[in-house]
Amino acid sequence: MTEASVIVPVHNGAPTLAEQLNSLAHQVGAPSYEVIVVDDHSTDDTARIICTYSDRFPGLFKGQKTHTSSGPSAARNTGVEESVGTQLLFCDADDRVSSTWVQDMTRALRSDALVTGPLELFTTGPEGERSTGCRDNIQSWNGVCMSASSANLGIRREIFATIDGFDESLRAAEDVDLCIRAHRAGYSVASGGGTIKYRERRGLIATASQQGAYAYWDTKVCLKFSDLLQCAGKTVPTPRSTIRSLAAQIIHIDRLPRSLDTDLWAAWIIQLWNKWNNLGDPIAGFQQIADAGGTSAQVQLAGLRGSDEAPNWQSILLVLRSHPLD
Repeated sequence: MTEASVIVPVHNGAPTLAEQLNSLAHQVGAPSYEVIVVDDHSTDDTARIICTYSDRFPGLFKGQKTHTSSGPSAARNTGVEESVGTQLLFCDADDRVSSTWVQDMTRALRSDALVTGPLELFTTGPEGERSTGCRDNIQSWNGVCMSASSANLGIRREIFATIDGFDESLRAAEDVDLCIRAHRAGYSVASGGGTIKYRERRGLIATASQQGAYAYWDTKVCLKFSDLLQCAGKTVPTPRSTIRSLAAQIIHIDRLPRSLDTDLWAAWIIQLWNKWNNLGDPIAGFQQIADAGGTSAQVQLAGLRGSDEAPNWQSILLVLRSHPLD
């Protein structure tokens, strides 16, 4: 009997997919498991790469291609429909699971309904791979419940079925949505699962684009569960209030930089992004968005703490000057 089904959605993931599949093919101490890779209508070399792995797994390996690009939620649901394991494990095509990830996740799921584990962050570039830290993959959703990213998430099949899987109308934040619905059904996310090496976006534009998508879909999730937010005494965002808030913050932001200096513009964009997200700790936003040379830059950015107002772009610029953007 297959105990675990690993679901890997992928869309145009040819540059990184093989790394993840190699990691999944060489698991240590794992119970019986299968791997389902769902090709979400890729137009690159993804399909060919999937075919080359058909005989490299100890258990069943299956590639499933969708007819249209339906998004990660639909791809994961398709993978679950094709799977037979009693435990469902989700990871992404551009990351790498640890050598004991399947073992650690299945063991944790024997005592908890939903589980996750740490993310070891890294970036890749011309200089090779660079570690950028480690963080827990579990966080509070507005003080209502705990949630975890589907980059490293495990759930029992019967519970997944009870809460009707991923919401296919969501293109991002679908994992947060899943955890909230699990919370409503009486289940919570627990740590103690396996570790994943998580590939961070490289560069300001790619990171800001990713975070922008998260912000948009997170707002959708907040509107969907406005009753939970109201019960917790939280403000429920609306499209009108979000647009009004953004406009007001742009008006009051520091003067638009006139120079073509890349670092100066980066500092200004970071400040704008911080105001857009209304971060309680502005430095947390800077660390996410400014790929400014790693730990030493983050330490200096953290040194800008100490006031209720976010540091302006001139103070951020001083850090970026000594730690240039990639």
